[in-house]
Amino acid sequence: MMPRPELLKIEQYTQLSLDLAKAGDYEPAVRLGREAMWLARRELVADDGVDTRLALAVSLHNLALVTSWHGLHEEALRAADEAVGFFRDITAEDPDLGGPRLADALDSLGTRLADLGRPEDALPLSREAVALLRRLDPTGHHRAELARCLTNMAVRLTDTGRHEEAFAALTEALEIHRGSVPDGSADHREALIHIVARLAKCHAALGNDTVVPLLALESVQLVTVLPADHRARQSSELIDHWRSLARHLARTGYRTEARQIRTVARRLRWQPRRG
Repeated sequence: MMPRPELLKIEQYTQLSLDLAKAGDYEPAVRLGREAMWLARRELVADDGVDTRLALAVSLHNLALVTSWHGLHEEALRAADEAVGFFRDITAEDPDLGGPRLADALDSLGTRLADLGRPEDALPLSREAVALLRRLDPTGHHRAELARCLTNMAVRLTDTGRHEEAFAALTEALEIHRGSVPDGSADHREALIHIVARLAKCHAALGNDTVVPLLALESVQLVTVLPADHRARQSSELIDHWRSLARHLARTGYRTEARQIRTVARRLRWQPRRG
């Protein structure tokens, strides 16, 4: 069955908003995201069926992303929190339809809280997202999503000083990416880069100094083989990881490796960004 024209328009606006934000055009992305949300709210007045509630939940989830990327963190938090509420209701009615989306929304809400300096509040949401995916996905269909949620949970764990738990979560995420998600795409390698760099920092925090240079250099090597547009969009967060790792390596006697990492970080920093 074809979706109703109103729902199709909401879906198109939502996707275009996300595409614009990914290209760095944040202001029109936010405008379109808000328009999609209000269209969905109007439609919900006329029809509160699951398709309409799902369209509104997805538009709110998307709006949380694009407003966060534009620095509108309070608005992003409100949208993410409301999206979780809708996805909870949909999951209660249809776990297959709502469950994976709820896990994604919980993970996003945790990130929005962390953006506002609330990692302790974010951590339970990350744990819930991981537990939900494990429960819904015994056959491993959503392994890539599980790896992403594990990685984000590890960030929350690190932010709250739980380095051993973070190490376990990142190790599992890395195993998933090396084994169950070996598609070789640039997006897959980007996710792998962040996992490896974070795992190197976990080893450093736990005093496993001999492992740190191996993982740090692996993350650098993974970046150098990315396509140019993917290299250019690497976040400042990754560069901060490398700077921290380089300082640790220099302190622990791995000065050559520290210089290599600093060189790549400088080159990446000055690459032109999209948008």
